[in-house]
Amino acid sequence: MIYYSKFKNENAGDLKSKLINDEPVIIFGTGNFGVIVCTALEKIGIKIQGFADNNEANWGSTFNGYKVYSHSEIIESFSDRSFIIASLSYVFIKKQLSKFGIKHFFDCDFLFSLIDLNSFLIFFFSLFLILT
Repeated sequence: MIYYSKFKNENAGDLKSKLINDEPVIIFGTGNFGVIVCTALEKIGIKIQGFADNNEANWGSTFNGYKVYSHSEIIESFSDRSFIIASLSYVFIKKQLSKFGIKHFFDCDFLFSLIDLNSFLIFFFSLFLILT
């Protein structure tokens, strides 16, 4: 099956260039979507600092090889960083990050304009099958 989407993010290339040259990003969301976004960011060369999440049980742990930061840690240490929201609750998390004083956050949808989803999905699902 070939993936095709009529939705394109016209600014995806500019955002990629900005993020590649910035400090490492924080991915907000430690679910399956977070793993997919992390893999995509690594594939296109965007550096990752770690993850943030609303689930306090995940704070301080390691997820997909990166530390999961608490709300207080992201406010105190990473408020100037870019956050990539890897969640279907984008609108809620966007408001939450704004309340934390974080100004640079992006929906992860821009990634899907930058990668060959067919080869990426084959790679991801092959990895998933190996790990399960």
